[in-house]
Amino acid sequence: MDLRAAERLELVVTDVRGTRTIGLLVSATGKTINLPIAIYSGTGGRELGILMLRRLADALAASENTGGLIYSELLVAQLRSEAKGDPAAERPLYRLASLAPSGRLAQRLRTDAVTRFVASLD
Repeated sequence: MDLRAAERLELVVTDVRGTRTIGLLVSATGKTINLPIAIYSGTGGRELGILMLRRLADALAASENTGGLIYSELLVAQLRSEAKGDPAAERPLYRLASLAPSGRLAQRLRTDAVTRFVASLD
């Protein structure tokens, strides 16, 4: 799927048996995919690798969708946090995943809420 032609971009947090997955919901040309970016359980988890996060951030920044810049900035902040050696609980994606209320299988994070969150990052 070509991210530059994405018509809709949203973050989705799923919560299944104490494991939270944060993914990017992308809609383009009549197709929709959920691209998992990170999976957290407890105080740790797994995230996409540095190279993949950077490539995704670059593709989102080049997107025709204006929301792509917000998500690109979020991923760049995640990369900076990883480079500083921050523990998982201090990284932006973990913080966003933990802000979502528990008990709901899947929920979309509103773009304006993500925008405020990204603006509050250092």
